[in-house]
Amino acid sequence: MSAVTLSGVGKRYRKYSDSAVLIARGRERIRRTTRSETWALRGIDLEVERTECLGVIGRNGGGKTTMLQLLAGVSAPTEGRVSVRGRVAPLMAVGVGFHPELTGRENVYINGTILGMERAEIDKAYDDIVAFSEIGDFLDTPVKFYSSGMMVRLGMSVAMRSMPDILLVDEVLAVGDVAFQARCFERMQEIREAGATVIFVSHNLNAVRNLCDRTLLLHQGHRVLLGDTAEAISRFHQLLDEEREPEETDEAPAEGRRIESVVLSDASGARTSTFTGGDTATATITMRGCTTGRLEGLELTISSGTGLAVYRELLAVPDAADGRDPVVVTVDLPLRLPTGTHHLAVRPRATSGAHEAESRSSFYVKSRHGLFGQVDLAAEFSREPAGGGR
Repeated sequence: MSAVTLSGVGKRYRKYSDSAVLIARGRERIRRTTRSETWALRGIDLEVERTECLGVIGRNGGGKTTMLQLLAGVSAPTEGRVSVRGRVAPLMAVGVGFHPELTGRENVYINGTILGMERAEIDKAYDDIVAFSEIGDFLDTPVKFYSSGMMVRLGMSVAMRSMPDILLVDEVLAVGDVAFQARCFERMQEIREAGATVIFVSHNLNAVRNLCDRTLLLHQGHRVLLGDTAEAISRFHQLLDEEREPEETDEAPAEGRRIESVVLSDASGARTSTFTGGDTATATITMRGCTTGRLEGLELTISSGTGLAVYRELLAVPDAADGRDPVVVTVDLPLRLPTGTHHLAVRPRATSGAHEAESRSSFYVKSRHGLFGQVDLAAEFSREPAGGGR
């Protein structure tokens, strides 16, 4: 039997806004309330098996947090049925379940009770909770004086030690430091191995790739894809690129040059946003320009998911003789990069001094295991016998 089942689930919110209406005759203002409806989720069917780790990705406003709220019982669906089997530990916002006037020690017991732990169970786990959180010196301080990172440490420590059947994590780890995040991922893996189900919402696609068996991609409240994590990440990048593409027009810009599109394709010529480390990607750049200055070239920048530029070069390209004639440039890019999300930025540079808009595309590289850092130097190792071969 599945740990989580959603059948035709939808969640609708009503939005109320007041608009002023002027009654000219009496010169008095009254307020007219208008109501609109928004579906945060619609038509979601989903089954999550026990011991599975499901990733949930998508743009802000896609319905990810709303879905977790339904699973946690914080909110009820407008339509459909939600079935959750087992003890649930939700970690969906910093400080949820904490009383600001009480100390960290007192909140451990309150939070543990909320998660279904008995007093004796909390007593037994208390030292482990404190050790995992690493904030033992502040446990007798009211949590209203805690930083967001300290509250995450305490809340995550209690949730991890409650040994839930279902752990819900919604981007809360983003405020923790890197070392604590790594420990949390290790503990989540231990919880999975003990038989629990993990549903992990995050914009950290590398963490999703490393942790999740399957991934659900939500977009504007609808399910786009549910399946292999690498495929879901690739489809997510495609959605982002589709939303970035400018509308086509036959008119040249008033000044400067405009990148109309940047399309990435693999060796077979198929458009894609997912590559294997070491592959060569082809970027097809379509640019439209006018004659307000000499084009010096195209500046290409590849940056990591953290924004660090790992490659930048100004490439010489032919200019457009007529502002209405597009110029198409292809660039082969050997992707000697580690696993993760990367960004390609293309900007025309000209002597006119006009504003040159940048176009950005995202892509995902799945590289070999054990490669870290920013680039792959493709180092080759050799081993010689001791004594020079004698």
